[in-house]
Amino acid sequence: MAVKGSSITEKYVERQMNLLHTDEWREYSQPVRGVDVYHQLTGKVREEWLSDCAKERVLTKCLLEQVVEISNLERACRKVVQNGGSAGVDKMSTTELPKWFSENWRDLQESLRTGRYCPEPVLAVEIPKASGGTRQLGIPTVKDRVVQQAIHQVLSPRYEKVFSAHSYGFRPRRSAHQALHASSNLISQGRGWIVDIDLAKFFDTVNQQRLMWTLSRRIGDKGLLKLIHDILKSGIFVDGLVCQRTAGTPQGGLCKALHKPPYAK
Repeated sequence: MAVKGSSITEKYVERQMNLLHTDEWREYSQPVRGVDVYHQLTGKVREEWLSDCAKERVLTKCLLEQVVEISNLERACRKVVQNGGSAGVDKMSTTELPKWFSENWRDLQESLRTGRYCPEPVLAVEIPKASGGTRQLGIPTVKDRVVQQAIHQVLSPRYEKVFSAHSYGFRPRRSAHQALHASSNLISQGRGWIVDIDLAKFFDTVNQQRLMWTLSRRIGDKGLLKLIHDILKSGIFVDGLVCQRTAGTPQGGLCKALHKPPYAK
């Protein structure tokens, strides 16, 4: 529930519910209204945050059109080919992708625009961990990787503006070495502790419902939200069977980059 006595928050929730008016999207907004941000923000800071979110939703009602622009899809295709990697469940390799794309980009564009695009299950692959045991990767098809990359290219520049200056994971032009350098600077300033925390199976247990709600605060394009949701809930192919996913953003797909560090505000 929203914070009691806050007309600003109540109006925000009402606007959010109006935006996410279908049954499919209502499931995201209702159970997680009480997300901690309401308790962390007060007074003018909360007003500014809610105002920023409302403005962002107005400015992002046509993001799907940017995603399906041929120039954006072509750039995404080149990036997927450049990154290489294994084939998914359809066995198509990155070397075969350019030919497929040149022959099918119009159909791909139209299916994305009309909401008919259906992501295929990701292929489960177990890889050994340096610390022992294995880590499960979910390998999307190269076609799905093109779509995810196209989404990433549109959303990343917007979200980079509001991410914490102190986060370094899955950020462009940022690295673990920069995090170490920042830590060294803090030590030289007299700080006495550096805490290294590794959350077990973090990406495998991301709450998809809360992730979608978080995205819906700043994205006003319901078509793009539905596409991201479809990608998240696509099944995972394990031992010849397709298992449904209700949580997580399996490592191996670009959608894990959607779950970023907290906002700076």
